Amino acid sequence: MKGLKNLMLEDKDKIAKNLLTKLSQYALGRRMNYADSERLQGLLEVSKKNDYKLRDLMVGIIADESFTKR
Repeated sequence: MKGLKNLMLEDKDKIAKNLLTKLSQYALGRRMNYADSERLQGLLEVSKKNDYKLRDLMVGIIADESFTKR
């Protein structure tokens, strides 16, 4: 288990991007595509400042225009 934790900590960016993508797909009820990549990257950059806290990822999705205007 410790090895898995160390492996996950090595690449926080990829894990956070994957989690954000999956949460966004669930929240919007559709797959993410190329048009969503800029929005996702912006949300990741904001979240990275707080060490990728789950709360920041979720609030970012909920506050985003693509979620509020659907």
